[in-house]
Amino acid sequence: MGKIVGKAQYRDILLGAGLLWATLALILWPDQAMEAMRDGLKLCGNVILPSLFPFFVLSSLVVELGMSRYLGKLLEPVMAPLFRVNGNCAAALALGFVGGYPVGARTAIELYEQDQCSRTEAEREFAIQDVWTVLRQKKEPRFQVHAMMSPADREGRALVHFAAWREAYAGLMPEAALTAHTLERCREALRQSGSRDTFVALDRENGDRVVGFGTLSYFARDFVSVPEAGEIVALYVLEEFQGNGLGRRLMESCLAWLPRPRVALFVLEGNQKAIGFYEHMGFRLTGHTIEERIAGETVTELEMVLEKSAG
Repeated sequence: MGKIVGKAQYRDILLGAGLLWATLALILWPDQAMEAMRDGLKLCGNVILPSLFPFFVLSSLVVELGMSRYLGKLLEPVMAPLFRVNGNCAAALALGFVGGYPVGARTAIELYEQDQCSRTEAEREFAIQDVWTVLRQKKEPRFQVHAMMSPADREGRALVHFAAWREAYAGLMPEAALTAHTLERCREALRQSGSRDTFVALDRENGDRVVGFGTLSYFARDFVSVPEAGEIVALYVLEEFQGNGLGRRLMESCLAWLPRPRVALFVLEGNQKAIGFYEHMGFRLTGHTIEERIAGETVTELEMVLEKSAG
């Protein structure tokens, strides 16, 4: 068989099988495919294009207007001995450091096309850009907060909801309620909350693991006592990552997205740690409470409200 089918044919067979499987996956799971496509378009439109487009324009202007030549004359004594490239390549290095690897790579290509550097120098610039990318990543903060977009974000949010809920309410909730709070219930709750917006906190040192999240609703639920209010529906940070300012950053991200003059939330009675945090963020107890039956027992939640207009 190995003599009949060559390496190229093996490759073609595997590629064809992969394409066939991808096509079948689109047919069998159209909802998930559409959701992934929307997430990709949202990420591209809201993050990638706005962040890179200005630098792409700047890189073209720098090369087309000849600014790279002026910069090259100044930095030739540095670029030649350090990187073994001519001074014009400094433009790609500088723009790559500011705008990221794609911008630096594009600038290096434009320099080559304009005969401002050789092919060897352009290829060497790509290697330099890789080094700068690593250096920039090391300088970026460990934790990042952004809007939940990808399937990995959603799964991470469900995992945090499952684990942090148990950590927060141990001793405050009936044991039966803690047992009933399963990971699958968290996933299902997330699937049913499509109208709400969520921010997630990622730990970049652990493969962008989700370690906290905050979920908001533009319009508060009917039992909120104050008018014209949005609502913080949930805010959790895993216990081992508390103390890094993630709760504050998640709260600030949620508040920035709420255009309402007031923001309400509910906190479990007796959860003094959470109450203290919310008071520090400007929320005040209103005296309004709601009761809920969980696992055959009644639990009380206290309403807290932030007057944004007063701040």
